[in-house]
Amino acid sequence: MVILDGPKPTGCSFGDPLAAWSVDRVHLGRKELAILHAKTWAAMREDFPWPKEALSLREVSLSMFGPEPWTGRVDDPAAKPAVPEYPIDRDRFIRATKTLWAKSKEKLRCIVCRDSHIGNTFITPAGEPVRYDGAGQ
Repeated sequence: MVILDGPKPTGCSFGDPLAAWSVDRVHLGRKELAILHAKTWAAMREDFPWPKEALSLREVSLSMFGPEPWTGRVDDPAAKPAVPEYPIDRDRFIRATKTLWAKSKEKLRCIVCRDSHIGNTFITPAGEPVRYDGAGQ
């Protein structure tokens, strides 16, 4: 990936995790992710031998909800995200994650950036989200 310019000179801004996205912007963001990762959908490990280790998003997410990582990210006032109190419920996150993947299919996989979040986007002057995630490129 080559970044030739920052977003501001082009009229873009970085994504703000505290700003709500419209349904249309979420749709555009999902479309962008699909394009970025389409090349690796249903790929076999042999197709991409260069990653040293493959961790599923499921494993990574659940590991982030462990007692020690959770304490470091949420209970520490200096690290606590700037969100309302009600969603900061570790058990709720674990249940939601397990529910999300209860019926997932292991064959549906692709190579993804492990740091995909709104802060890793920029918004064009037209309001479209663009992710800077080079997976599958």
